[in-house]
Amino acid sequence: MVMTIMTRAALALALLGGVAQAGPPYGARALIDRPVAIVGSSPVWKSEVDDMRRASKAGTDPAVTQKIIDELIEQHMMLQAADEAGITASDQEVDAAIAEIMKQNNITDAQIDTALADAGLTRAKYRVELAHQIKLEKWMQLTLASKLTVHASENAEEFARGLDAARRAWVEERKKTVHIERRQ
Repeated sequence: MVMTIMTRAALALALLGGVAQAGPPYGARALIDRPVAIVGSSPVWKSEVDDMRRASKAGTDPAVTQKIIDELIEQHMMLQAADEAGITASDQEVDAAIAEIMKQNNITDAQIDTALADAGLTRAKYRVELAHQIKLEKWMQLTLASKLTVHASENAEEFARGLDAARRAWVEERKKTVHIERRQ
């Protein structure tokens, strides 16, 4: 009995030792994501930049990359403000958004999955992106649009210009209070 327990323990240690020492082949490389900026305590990942570049079919021009990073920094600031305000996007809201997108584009569930795969997105990642968009829309309506003197139904172009100006002014003010660290 003692011999069996010791034999099993030795075998387990040998197996664990073999597993612990197993690793990637010599010379193998792994792609590791890295932050390109920190907004408050939230990282802006290189993969986010790459995803936006791929989605917009942008090239690798450094000026385009910088513009994408700037947009992501702004998005992170606004999402943080939405979180601070307790704004959320429910699963039902995301489901409704997907259903509306499918209806507007006259596509099936399988077709949307194919389109997402072609764009390098999974359904789960797309749901996260839609949740962010819903939160941002709610935040902008609550924080920015409510202060405009013109309503979207009165003059859509003037409303859009006013909302964009309000967003830019808000971003500039927020930059004064939020730590932003760019990394390259």
